[in-house]
Amino acid sequence: MGLQFYLRLCAAAYWVLCAVLLSGCVSSQGTAEFESYRAATLKLSETSTLILDQHAVQERALFLKPESKQLALKFDPDLASYYTDTVDPPATRAFRNAFQAVIAYNDLLYGLSSGQTADALTAKIGTLNSSLANSIRSADFLSSSTLPQRVAISAGLQTAFFQVRPLLRAGLGLRSRQRFREYLIAFYPATRNLLVGLRQSTSNMFLILNAPELNRIRASATGQPSKEDLEHIVTYRRLLANWVILIDAAIDGLDAAKRSIDAPASPADVVGGLTTATEELNAASLAARRDLAALAAK
Repeated sequence: MGLQFYLRLCAAAYWVLCAVLLSGCVSSQGTAEFESYRAATLKLSETSTLILDQHAVQERALFLKPESKQLALKFDPDLASYYTDTVDPPATRAFRNAFQAVIAYNDLLYGLSSGQTADALTAKIGTLNSSLANSIRSADFLSSSTLPQRVAISAGLQTAFFQVRPLLRAGLGLRSRQRFREYLIAFYPATRNLLVGLRQSTSNMFLILNAPELNRIRASATGQPSKEDLEHIVTYRRLLANWVILIDAAIDGLDAAKRSIDAPASPADVVGGLTTATEELNAASLAARRDLAALAAK
């Protein structure tokens, strides 16, 4: 009786060990793909930085031009970011921080999937909170303004920031990996909507980036663009189109990454989604960089 019980106990332990090992293999499957996707989103961030650098220049010029003489004779501390080029003006800052928040969210997902400790993940919550808090302040500043020169951001991004507010501080008290999993699942819709809002904002960005050319066309006798202005506009249109492709790929990758922490997800589904998103991110990033180089040469 004792021997049989012992043998059964050993057999049970063996199968439990096998289950643990197998579950470990399943949970680790896709880690390499997640790392590739994470690296691709960093490329997206780099490309976005270059685009938004140009956006900042045009946003500031667009704000200052209509009342250049009057603005030169007064100082409004609330408009400090328009007077200096040492910081981003509000709309650019909102766009930039929204992107950084998505990168920080991806970093948290990666940390969860790669087995980082709760303490390490908690430290990253601060980065996420900082980016989002700065973006929300910028969005509030723009939406509450009555000055016509201030540059609007899309309603979609405004809505996404509103959805993020209740989640900002929730992550600071997390101390377990399970709570992080629950938090990241809860945060997913708002983070995804940040990307959707940025995608919708490209229509406004196009007008801002091409403001000098569009103003010249409106002021011309024929209303037709010069060859140089048309080339500039077409290049910016192609650049923003590649940026939209980058955003779409980031959304697809985010969806796949989120599935990686959902119980029903299959490893093959996660790996396939991340791989496709990574390929699209890399291709669109390369195309965007070519357009940026062409603009810099003009």
